[in-house]
Amino acid sequence: MIYFIILFKKIYILFNIICLYLYLYMTPIFLWFFNNSIEMKNYFFVNFLKKNFRTAEKLGVYNNINFNTLKIKKELNLLIFNHTSLLDNFIGAIIAENSNISWNDVRTISRISRRKIQNTILKSHDMFLVSGNLNIDTHTFNDLWIKWQKSNDAIQIVLFPEGIIYNDITKDKTITKSENYILKNILKIDKFDNLLFPHIGAYNLIINKLKNQIKNVYDISILYQNNEGERIINEEVLLDHLARNDLKINIKIEHHNIEKVIKDPYWLFKIWKKKDEWINSF
Repeated sequence: MIYFIILFKKIYILFNIICLYLYLYMTPIFLWFFNNSIEMKNYFFVNFLKKNFRTAEKLGVYNNINFNTLKIKKELNLLIFNHTSLLDNFIGAIIAENSNISWNDVRTISRISRRKIQNTILKSHDMFLVSGNLNIDTHTFNDLWIKWQKSNDAIQIVLFPEGIIYNDITKDKTITKSENYILKNILKIDKFDNLLFPHIGAYNLIINKLKNQIKNVYDISILYQNNEGERIINEEVLLDHLARNDLKINIKIEHHNIEKVIKDPYWLFKIWKKKDEWINSF
């Protein structure tokens, strides 16, 4: 009997997540139907983060969270997350709801995907799609910044420097010689125990371009655990624990002054070491 209850909960969770992303993925259709009207895009999607928040409440994600209540100021900010699960998006929505931030304020940084429809959707929301080619990415970002400036949004640039989700497959990813140099000589450690090595390209591009415009940098650390205090990774395991009401989510939000950030070329790596140590402390 318990097995079927948990199975039903898993199906219910997946159904709600699919419905949520279908809402977002309908953007190109709405834009086509309404002649690419920005006003209509805003009308339909201004509450997307609120829908994320309501879904998080409905699925029990919100009830399992332990975090400081630091609010994000409604200014041009850079928000940096570690990446463990799709549930991270719910965490972002909860933080946004707590700070009265809407979907139209959010500008995510993502790698260009093999899924063309995903690229189309993100572009329609003026998100920054990174190719990995510095010249191309600089040109793309310059064009986007012109668009962002014309909006009345309190822009929140959301960056997941790891680029991919940390799980059993990716956690043993081979590091490069330059990454190893930073670990050994700058951070004085052999490796990160709980995180992937952060990519610096998009971060540097944004900081260099907007160092006089960004008001605040917020570092958001997320840790998923079971009720016994053991760390949980891998989507299917997280889903199972959520369905069993055996999931605790710890979140730490730290504010950093942009002047201090831009003065230290190794700031992001040092923050990643601190984040890794925070996870180890549980």
